[in-house]
Amino acid sequence: MHCPSCQAKNADSAGVCLACGQPLRPLIRGTVLAKRYEIVEPLGSGGMGVVYKAHDLQLDEMVALKVLRADIAAQSARRFTSEIKLARKVRHRNVCAIHEYHEEGALRFIAMELVEGVDLRRVLKEHGALPPQEAYDVALQVALGLEAIHEVGIVHR
Repeated sequence: MHCPSCQAKNADSAGVCLACGQPLRPLIRGTVLAKRYEIVEPLGSGGMGVVYKAHDLQLDEMVALKVLRADIAAQSARRFTSEIKLARKVRHRNVCAIHEYHEEGALRFIAMELVEGVDLRRVLKEHGALPPQEAYDVALQVALGLEAIHEVGIVHR
């Protein structure tokens, strides 16, 4: 089996890519994690893993699930749990709330507040640079969010 992310060859029985750590079988609509979170759709991906929109069946609300890359999560499980404990203390309008960290087989994921809207990258791509006042307002919101997480000892990488 070839990894859909990096195209590396892996054994057919492998759950994650040995080269990049991404899941070889993507989570599809209807997949339920932890007997609680039903995958609705992927929202995006980055250096840490893939983020999905999911329905919390227990609380009947939508959440975001960040499924961590296996190579990162396996090496850093203790660090992630301590960072989650700190992040749960942050209450700020510019920082999404963290609900829980969960491990299910090889998958490790973070359930967090789902913030609906359009991301800044898309806005910039579709409309170009922001006017100076809008850019200032966005930068200020980011800075205030970073200040809130710094106050509990988290340094965003």
